[in-house]
Amino acid sequence: MHALTLEVDAVLVDAVCDLLGDDHEALSVSIEDADAGTPAERPVFDEPGGAGSGGWRRARISALFADEAAATAAAAALAASDVGRGTRIEAIAPVDERDWVRLTQAQFGPTELDLQLRRRGITTIVLGGIATNFGVESTARLAWELGYAVVLAEDACAGVSAELHEMAVLHIFPRIARVSQSAAIGFASN
Repeated sequence: MHALTLEVDAVLVDAVCDLLGDDHEALSVSIEDADAGTPAERPVFDEPGGAGSGGWRRARISALFADEAAATAAAAALAASDVGRGTRIEAIAPVDERDWVRLTQAQFGPTELDLQLRRRGITTIVLGGIATNFGVESTARLAWELGYAVVLAEDACAGVSAELHEMAVLHIFPRIARVSQSAAIGFASN
């Protein structure tokens, strides 16, 4: 596999992703703030009631292709297109085989979260989030595999659909977590 990495004006992100995915069969496309970690970084989501940041100005897009030829062809097509204006190709590089679902859908693998929780003596985690049956479920599974007691705040989760949310809450989470409502969860200070 090969990754094509681009820097794109934020207003072009959708069009570039459509071109890479629909027209050139990218296997996956990820989007990040090109200014992340710099003073120019901007949040995508603001605090409620706060003045909006306007979102990212520039994005870094990484598109995964089956091979170098496909990544190179997509880069050439992008450069020749109207959408290609305002983009800068950063790299076309080989990508090691990995468990991409585990790396991108859960919060323990690519971060130091496990290390930081253990350093603080935290043994129970409470989860909520968007995409109950994707990111929340895979994070819960990894936490359970790592030996944490997992509590799912069911009303603090949202699924892609009500049916998929219900399936995860009724059939998956009871095997690996305690399912509760957020109002019933108490927190103790150390």
